[in-house]
Amino acid sequence: MGLDCTSYSNCEFIIEGEYDSYEERGTDPEGNPINGKLFKENNYTTVYEGEYEPRGGMKPGIYSYVGEYDWCAGSYQGYSLWREYLAYIAGYTPAVLDTEAEQMGGINFVIDSLNNEQLRKVLGADCPPRPNKVEGQVSSYMAGAWQAKEGAFIELLDFSDSNGTLTTEQCANLLEAFKTHDEKAKEFQKHLNGKGEQGDWFYDLYEKWWSACDMAANGGFISFH
Repeated sequence: MGLDCTSYSNCEFIIEGEYDSYEERGTDPEGNPINGKLFKENNYTTVYEGEYEPRGGMKPGIYSYVGEYDWCAGSYQGYSLWREYLAYIAGYTPAVLDTEAEQMGGINFVIDSLNNEQLRKVLGADCPPRPNKVEGQVSSYMAGAWQAKEGAFIELLDFSDSNGTLTTEQCANLLEAFKTHDEKAKEFQKHLNGKGEQGDWFYDLYEKWWSACDMAANGGFISFH
C-alpha cells in the first residue's frame, strides 16, 4: 500500500459531480451531452472535495484531459523519507513539531524512520536530533519546511501524503524547483550511493515528479489517490 499519482494535461472543467455518476450514459442528469460532449473512455476524471483538496481555487467536479501519466510515489514510509531528503537538498532548517495537529501529513507515521540509523548514516552531523517520542516531538527538515510555509518544493512538502490535487500553478512552481535543484539532487544521489543507500531510487523518483509536473504545468493538475 502506498501513494499512487496521476498527472493530467490540458484539462477543462466540464460539470460538477463525480465521473462515475455519468460514465455509462455520458449525459448530464437531464440526458443532455455534457457541454455538448459525450464521455469517451479514459478522457475524463474527477476532482473530489476533501480535507486537502481542491487547493488553489480548483472547483471539484469532472474534468476532461488530453495527456495522462501514472506513477507510484512509493510506500507512505518511503515517500515521507524521500520528502525528508527533498527538504534537505532544498536547504530548509530542521525544526521540531510537538503537537498532534502539526504532525499530520506523514511525519508522525515515520517518526522512527526520519531519525533512525539510516538517516544518521546518510546525513551525518546534518541529521536532526532524535525526537523525544514520549513527548511526541518530531524533528526533521520537512518540519522546517512546514514552519517556513514557503520555499522550494513547498507544494509537496506541506501537503498530504495520501490524497489531494495539485493545481496547474502549483505544478508549475514545482517544475521550476525540480529544474533549479537538479544538480543538488544528482550530487545527493551520488552521496547516497556512496553510503550504500538508495541514491538511484531517490533520483528516479525525483525525475518522475519532474516529468509529472512538466505535464501538469500545461493546463493540468496532479491527483493523489
